[in-house]
Amino acid sequence: MKTVLILSAFLILCGIKTNAQATNDTIFEVRVTPPAFARAGIIKNLVGSTLVICDQVYSYKVINDKIKAVYIGAGEPDQIITVILMGECYHLDPKKMKGQKVCFKGIVSLRKETTHMIISKLDQITGYEKYE
Repeated sequence: MKTVLILSAFLILCGIKTNAQATNDTIFEVRVTPPAFARAGIIKNLVGSTLVICDQVYSYKVINDKIKAVYIGAGEPDQIITVILMGECYHLDPKKMKGQKVCFKGIVSLRKETTHMIISKLDQITGYEKYE
């Protein structure tokens, strides 16, 4: 609980709109103002945590026939986080997500100094039915 309070205070001081709450599973709900959040580099400090991040999808890329990348908070290479759609989520249409505020729930990981979240189950995306 102390960590959540410190994190919340830091986010507020950085000019970030946030709604962060910890549960028994250390899940944070993060609603951000993208530029301030990206400058603060907060996501990199949350690697290994399960987050629900809700923000605008700026762009996307089809990597191969099993993986699509969706860029959140800004276009590539300035995105806050890259959401990787695979498994049962691969069939979702990122064109329908582009420009929309979408919520994703997953574990934050770091690859080549870029934060990622792998989404492979439909229940990890709020309102996924709109993107089928």
